[in-house]
Amino acid sequence: MPVAMVVIPWDFGAVITIYRAFMRGLSLPIMILEMLVAILAIQQIAHPAQKLRNLTLKYKLGIVSLVLIALYTSIFVAIEPYLSIISLYMWIIHILFGFGVFLIFMEVNAIDRRMVWKTILLGLFTYIVILIFVVVQNLDNVNFDWIGGLPGMPNVRQLGYLSVVGFAASTAFIDQPHRSSVYILGFFTASISLALAIWSGTRGSLIAVFAALSLSALFKKELRTSHFGGWLMASLIVGIAIAWALAIPHEAFGFGRIIGSIHENYDTVNKLSSGRGEMWAGTINKILERPIFGYGERQFQFIVPEAQGGFKQPHNFILQYLLQWGFVGAGIFFYLIFQSILHLYRKTNRFFDIGQPELLIISSILFYSLYDGALFAPYSIAMLIFAFAFALAAPTQPAPAPAADR
Repeated sequence: MPVAMVVIPWDFGAVITIYRAFMRGLSLPIMILEMLVAILAIQQIAHPAQKLRNLTLKYKLGIVSLVLIALYTSIFVAIEPYLSIISLYMWIIHILFGFGVFLIFMEVNAIDRRMVWKTILLGLFTYIVILIFVVVQNLDNVNFDWIGGLPGMPNVRQLGYLSVVGFAASTAFIDQPHRSSVYILGFFTASISLALAIWSGTRGSLIAVFAALSLSALFKKELRTSHFGGWLMASLIVGIAIAWALAIPHEAFGFGRIIGSIHENYDTVNKLSSGRGEMWAGTINKILERPIFGYGERQFQFIVPEAQGGFKQPHNFILQYLLQWGFVGAGIFFYLIFQSILHLYRKTNRFFDIGQPELLIISSILFYSLYDGALFAPYSIAMLIFAFAFALAAPTQPAPAPAADR
């Protein structure tokens, strides 16, 4: 996916064409890939409509209700209705993508699940090679936009989403120390993923990774071993060393930015949160003005003064969905998320049978979305949906045989 975000809009050079701005601004390459997966599932899998009809009534009613609320707010409320309608179509594609991933992996009886994560890491590191090329080429370019001009990234902070996914995918290989090449691959990719977050000055992704590890360790004993602790500390040290050795092209990058953003702004919550406190307060005020159905999708920058005309979401997914769908729509959306997590909890034996990468992606992106746009950016939404669908499609572990009476 990250490579497609660069290649499809051909996101190179200083000239920003209308096509390039439109494609990268809405992350449409992600939607194209998701749609292709959905079409592939429909074409290759027998009776996909019948499988979709197996959805429970609460899911069907919830999805239809959200679509109707989104249509109503887009037509009658939204200041920029075309953005709201585009976002609705994007959500429909996200849902179809999730079904497609689930159906495809349900049909594949025998699959090396590690190969899936290797493929994701290959795409991520191909993107990093492209990123390195662009950075090296522009190190001396005083006019280069380091915040919004990196290939495929509307904002440099979105590199954090790639870092989170890359680290999570790397954990698929840590339980094979007897296979040195595979084990080294996991260590190397984890270190690079952490280095990407540190080099780009994205503290949010580091917080999300370690919060997800803490939560996931409650369910995965592999994450509570001294072996994993040593692997994690070593990968973090190597990641810091790599980031420290790389050229820092802008003051918004690097380990110094992460430390400075905490040390220099500790005196008030709003400064420490990079202005989030004011945005959240402004968003709450607007939510209370239209509490039932909200304002429509992607309207934040037009209706919340604290957005300063630039931010497209309030950096908190709860406020984001309350603003766009009101308490009715957001309540339905949160209920569907809760039911999905509950279903996954039961399907995977209380998360004990879920793969480490899937669990880490789900927990890190959900945690990340509490203080960032992880449930606004199409890439992180797509990876969250992929992790859910991939986990649900995994073969069910047979229940242990009951002990014989003694």
